[in-house]
Amino acid sequence: MRIRPTLGLLTVLLLLVGGTGIYLVDRHQKNGAIDRAEAEAARLHDVLDSFQAEITERLSAVDLQAEPHQGAELAEELRMGLPTAQDVPEYGSERSADFREALQRRAALQERLDVAADVLEEWAVGAPFAAAAQQALDADLPQRVVGGPVASGAPVRDELIPLMNQIRSEFDAVEVPPGQEGLAAGVDAALQHVVDEAEAAAVELDAGRSASFAYGTQYRDALRPVAEYEASLRQRVESALAALALPSAEQGEAVPEQVPVEPVFLLATVR
Repeated sequence: MRIRPTLGLLTVLLLLVGGTGIYLVDRHQKNGAIDRAEAEAARLHDVLDSFQAEITERLSAVDLQAEPHQGAELAEELRMGLPTAQDVPEYGSERSADFREALQRRAALQERLDVAADVLEEWAVGAPFAAAAQQALDADLPQRVVGGPVASGAPVRDELIPLMNQIRSEFDAVEVPPGQEGLAAGVDAALQHVVDEAEAAAVELDAGRSASFAYGTQYRDALRPVAEYEASLRQRVESALAALALPSAEQGEAVPEQVPVEPVFLLATVR
C-alpha cells in the first residue's frame, strides 16, 4: 500500500529540516563568536606584554632626579597609549574566560598607570621642593658669611641678613606639593629664626657687647620632616613604577634617606 504525503506531513517535514538548518547556523555563529573572543584575548595579552616592556624601558631611561618633570609627562603619554580591546561579538565576550581575563588585566594596568601618573606628578613638584629646602637650610652658610670676630653689627646687617632674606624669598618662590604647606612653613620659620636672631645680635654688637645665637635645632627640626617626605615619596614612585612591570618582575623596597643636620652655632663677638 503506498502512502501519499499529505500537505500537513510535508509542512512538518519542512519545519524540521528548516529548524535543523537554523540550529546548525546558530551554533556555528556562536562557536565563531567564542573563537573571535579568544583570539582577541591572545592578541590583547601580546600587545600588553609589549606595552609593559616599553613602559619599563622608557621609564628606566628617565633620570627622575635630574629631570623630575619628565616622569610625569611620560606617564601621561603612556596612559593615553594604553592598548584597547577590539570589538568582539557579545556572545563570545560573555562566554570566553580568556577574553574576560585579558580585559581584567588591561583594567588593572590602567589603574596602575593612573597611580603612577599621579605619584610622578607629585614627584615633579615634591623633588624640587625637597631639594630647595635642603639648599635653603645649608647649616654652614651663615657661619661662612659671618663666622669670626666683628667690630660692630654692620657685617651682620649688611651681609648675613640680606643673604638670609634672599634665601628665604627664593625658597618661598618654589612650588609646594599639595598638602605639604606645613613643611614649607617649617623651613620658612627656621630661616626667619636666623634673621631675627641676627638682627638682635647686630643690636648687641653695636652696643659694644658680645653676641651669639644658635640655629642648629631649628634647621634640623625643619629639615627632618622634609627628608622623611622626600623618602616616602621616592618609595611611592619606585613602587608605582615596579607595579607597571611585567608580572614576572620583582618589586623592591626603597630605603628611606635620612639627612641629619648637626647643631651649628653662629658666633659674633666684639674684637
